[in-house]
Amino acid sequence: DDLPVGLAFVADRHIGSLHTDHVIMLAHVELLAATPGMYVIEGGDAVDNMALPMKLVAETRGDMPPDMQYTVYRDILIRLGPRLVCVAHGNHDNWTKKYGGVDMLADIAARVNTVCTEESAMIRVDVAGMVYTIIRQHKPRFVSYLNPAHAIIRMWETCDQNFDVGCQDHSHVPYAEEFVKHGKKHIAIRSGTYKTMDSWARARGYYGAKIGVPVVLLWPKEWRMELARGGSNLEEACAYLTMLRSGA
Repeated sequence: DDLPVGLAFVADRHIGSLHTDHVIMLAHVELLAATPGMYVIEGGDAVDNMALPMKLVAETRGDMPPDMQYTVYRDILIRLGPRLVCVAHGNHDNWTKKYGGVDMLADIAARVNTVCTEESAMIRVDVAGMVYTIIRQHKPRFVSYLNPAHAIIRMWETCDQNFDVGCQDHSHVPYAEEFVKHGKKHIAIRSGTYKTMDSWARARGYYGAKIGVPVVLLWPKEWRMELARGGSNLEEACAYLTMLRSGA
């Protein structure tokens, strides 16, 4: 058909932390699963996964054990099912691989039959024959807290491959912006987080963490993309996509 699809950029779930809003997170999972035409790219740090020596502190304050965190994430991926485009590593889930030699995320991705990428990946999304290129970086270079799109724009200028949408995780501050290079529109994405309070970040002067899921709309048969209305508000983006697909 000629209807647009939505691509939601979810990242930094930090499942298991006492400071994570699991209620809104699970409500968003249900919303994504129920919205026709919506698909999901899962960014890094799905689990809080406080590995040694940090794990001792996490256990003392009562965080969910890491094995349970991965179980919850597996159930989320199962619920999203065919909506999933891919899942991706972040520095938190990579601690299991780094310290224990076990890639839990890759194992879960294989079990739910989806692609698992590293912290950096080039992803090509085919929408009924129209291919869009997305680059995703968990912790990119050139990050600016004064200019949220700076890292993605600099990535476009220095990357050896062109891309339509650039996405970064890790900052916990959602943002989305369209920019033009060589006469063509591109989109810069910063995913938000469900871990809205972080003592580590506050102690180092990082503020602004909040829940936010930017959504990009992609059209088939012609190259056309735009940011969904609502900024990083997932509820508004889903309502807007539903309206477009209904012809209203």
